[in-house]
Amino acid sequence: MKVLVTGATGNIGSEVLRLLLQETRIETWAFARNPMRASPEFKPKGIVLGEHQNPVQVSSSLAGVDSLFLLIPFEEQMVQWGQYWVDAAIKNNVKHIVKISALDAGMSSESKMAHLHGSIDQLIKESRINYTILRCNHFMQNYTHLYGTMIRKHRFFSVPEGQAALASIDTRDIARIAANIVRDPEAHYNKVYDLNGPQALSHAEVVVLFSNALGQAIRYVPARVEDTVQAYRKLGLSTWKIEVLMSLHRFIETGGADTGMGSTADLLGVQPRLMGDFADELPGILRL
Repeated sequence: MKVLVTGATGNIGSEVLRLLLQETRIETWAFARNPMRASPEFKPKGIVLGEHQNPVQVSSSLAGVDSLFLLIPFEEQMVQWGQYWVDAAIKNNVKHIVKISALDAGMSSESKMAHLHGSIDQLIKESRINYTILRCNHFMQNYTHLYGTMIRKHRFFSVPEGQAALASIDTRDIARIAANIVRDPEAHYNKVYDLNGPQALSHAEVVVLFSNALGQAIRYVPARVEDTVQAYRKLGLSTWKIEVLMSLHRFIETGGADTGMGSTADLLGVQPRLMGDFADELPGILRL
C-alpha cells in the first residue's frame, strides 16, 4: 500500500509519518513544501515537494497512491485547495482519504472554522472515494505552540474564552488513531468520528495542573474581544483569519468544545492522554 501524508512537518502529520514508517508493508511518502523541516527519515527519499495551491503538483503527488492522509492548512483558499485534492484523488484512483477536520464541522455550524472544514468534508463525501473524517477538538499542544511564549515571558496566557470547558485532545492520540485507520481502513470506510479528550476542563482548571507540574504559578486571564483582535492585527493576521479565529473563540466560549469523549478511546484501544499527563511534560518543553 502506498500512502501520502500531507501536513508532514506539523504536530499531527509528523507523528503519523513516524508511526507509518514502522510498517514495512506500507510505502509512506510525505507531501511537503520545505524538505528541511521534514522528518530526517525522509531525506533525501520519500518527500514529494509541492504546495497545496498548485493543482499540478497536488495531482502528480498522488500518482500510484492508495491512501491519502489529508490535513489542509488554515488559509483563506483552503476550500479551493480541498477541491484540488479531491479532483486529484479522483483522477489518480485513490482508494481512501483520511481527513483531519474540525470540531462540529458542518455547513450549519456557528463556527466559521467548522464551516470551512465542513465544506471540504462535503467535497470528499460527494467524490465517492472511501473516506474517514476525524473531527478534532481543541489540541492540548495549543497551550505550548500558541500560548507558550506568553507563558514563558509573563507566566500567564489570555484568550477570549471565559470559563468554558474544553475536551482537549493530545495531537499524538489523533495521529495514532489516523495511523491505525490507514493500516486497517475497511472498517472505517465512510465514517465520521468525533475525537475529544477524556476530560472537559476550563483554562482556569488547566493552569492549576500546569502550575503544579512547573512548580510556578501560571495564570489564565480571560481576554477582551477587542484586545484579542488588536493582538491578532499586530501579529499581521489578515481580516479573514481574524474573523474565523474570533468566531472559533465565541464557539468555545459558549460551550461548543465542552463535549464527551466521542470515539477517541475506542479508536485508540487505550485510554487517551489526560491533561495532567501533558502537563507533566511541560518542564522539558517550556524550560521556565
